[in-house]
This record gives sequence, C-alpha cells and structure tokens, in this order.
Amino acid sequence: MNNTVRWLWRVAGKKKSYILAMTAIQGVASLSGVVYALLFRAVVDSAMGKDAASF
Repeated sequence: MNNTVRWLWRVAGKKKSYILAMTAIQGVASLSGVVYALLFRAVVDSAMGKDAASF
C-alpha cells in the first residue's frame, strides 16, 4: 500500500489540492446523506406510529 500512495502522490503533481478538495466535498456530501436519512427515518417512524407529538 505504501508504494501505491507514493505513486499516487507523484502522479498527482500540481493537482493535489484539487484532489484533496474533491475528497473533502465528497466526504461532506456523504455525511449529509447519512444525516438526512437518519433524520427522515425518525420522521417516518413518528408518522407511522401515529405519534403526533413527535411528528
């Protein structure tokens, strides 16, 4: 794995900052998708349980 990381670092050249930014953006997008799913799971569970106070 170490050789792979070194190769990627060398091949990326001047585009390393773009790669890191894209990785960060994808991480935020993935995290927001998980949070969205968990939030609406609770909303759907409240609606299906007919719990008007939680809904």
